[in-house]
Amino acid sequence: MIVACGSGPDAEIAPDMKVFGKMFGMDFVPHHIKDPDRKAKVERNFSFIEGNFLAGRTFSDWHDFNRQARKWCEDVANHKPKRSLGMSPDEAFLMEKAYLTSLPVYIPPVYQAGTRIVDVESYVSLDANKYSAPERLIGKAVEVQKHWDLVVVYFGHEKVAKHKRVIGQKNKRVTDPRHLQRIVRRLAHRGPSKEEEQLKGIHKDLDLYIAELKKRSKGRGIRQFRGSLR
Repeated sequence: MIVACGSGPDAEIAPDMKVFGKMFGMDFVPHHIKDPDRKAKVERNFSFIEGNFLAGRTFSDWHDFNRQARKWCEDVANHKPKRSLGMSPDEAFLMEKAYLTSLPVYIPPVYQAGTRIVDVESYVSLDANKYSAPERLIGKAVEVQKHWDLVVVYFGHEKVAKHKRVIGQKNKRVTDPRHLQRIVRRLAHRGPSKEEEQLKGIHKDLDLYIAELKKRSKGRGIRQFRGSLR
């Protein structure tokens, strides 16, 4: 959000955007709502992009969209003369380059932050998708930062997870295997062991024996079953 309230000269710029503008040496100048001159200038640009860039293209994800858009700007749009400039954007850039201010050495990341509880499966939810966090944090509150293309999780001042953000999709899980080692081990030890499978199905009496042996054994009874296979 750029404008917090109002329009035209009476507009109040949102505090975060004031800081953003100061960082890059620029000001935001809002126009009146429905200003015909300003409105048309914005709409013409969108119309040009829709008709000349978007038409007939497909994109695998937002990163692909940005790659194609950048190439189109460099190869097509920036070479095209603009009536408002009296020249092409490439020519205007060459004239203005000597007067442009350098970008800051460090640009703080832009993100939204919120608090989440790590669920019993060791995930945090964000925008209808789930991202893994270390198992030791199950049940604990963490800060989840939504960046443009990343999801970063902090526990206190410790960065505990970093994932590529899912964009334009829902009900997806993004997992770092390092976060779920104990859970993976537990899942691997569920169900019958290979030794139990070897003994089952030979005779119904043996199946009853296996069932009782398993009840009286620790874990999956692998050691006891191995003894029966000798």
